[in-house]
Amino acid sequence: MEENKKDVLPLEGEPLTTPQISEPVVNALAAALSKIETYVPTQYINDGPPDIDAEHLNHAEQAIMRVTNLANGAADAISALQSQVTQLNSDFSVYKYSSSKVEMSGQLDSIIEWLKSNTTKFFVYNYVRVEPTDSDGYFGNSSFDILWNLSSASYGWIMLRSDNPKSVLFGRLVDGNAQWDIPVFKSDLADNLNHKKQILPWGTYRDGNYPISNFKFGLNLYIAVGASSKVQKRCSIIAANDAILIPHPEGFVTIVFNDTNRITVSGTTDNYQLREIRASDFLGI
Repeated sequence: MEENKKDVLPLEGEPLTTPQISEPVVNALAAALSKIETYVPTQYINDGPPDIDAEHLNHAEQAIMRVTNLANGAADAISALQSQVTQLNSDFSVYKYSSSKVEMSGQLDSIIEWLKSNTTKFFVYNYVRVEPTDSDGYFGNSSFDILWNLSSASYGWIMLRSDNPKSVLFGRLVDGNAQWDIPVFKSDLADNLNHKKQILPWGTYRDGNYPISNFKFGLNLYIAVGASSKVQKRCSIIAANDAILIPHPEGFVTIVFNDTNRITVSGTTDNYQLREIRASDFLGI
């Protein structure tokens, strides 16, 4: 019997083992419980005082009652804390639509109508994976995710994600109408900065008449002349038959824009020929 005492209660003077309880639990218990008054045990002696009477028996019973009440208070505090944690997890959880994947049109208007008709959980994050039924939606025929949080069928926010090069799209629902924020990617900026819209492809153009494409009057143009584009010109053509003179060490290269489909080039030399024409949204770059 003596060997089992440590398994039940530490002997007097021995430290209690530190319980592995999380800080929120400790704080909740500290707020809910008060310290039990120090218990003074009754010392009984064989064949001597004190008597085993109501006074002394009730002393022990009252102590047991205080411990029981405190233990019940601890249990209530833990239960209340657990309810709060459960509610907190619910508030921040993501509700996955009943089907792991749905099929719908990838067009933005169709997506909005689907969300307005199928959202049943409001003020929480919703998620669904989409397999598009067409190829002319925002992500083409690429599958995509929808993450959304609506306060009603008329208000909320939406995010579309895909491994398509367009990658992501953000939107808001206002008065039942979608407002989309289409991001500009680095590659889009690079296209503009590098003058990617070709009017006359890279090549060597001597005097003559040449077809052009993607041109309209008023565009900002980038024109390169000479080997490795040694001479560059940025300009804008306003009307048919307007001419651009590009100076170089051996004279001028003249380009006449006959119309939106053809140009006439003159003044080229063996060292300085027209090399390319591109449209640029950034005339000063």
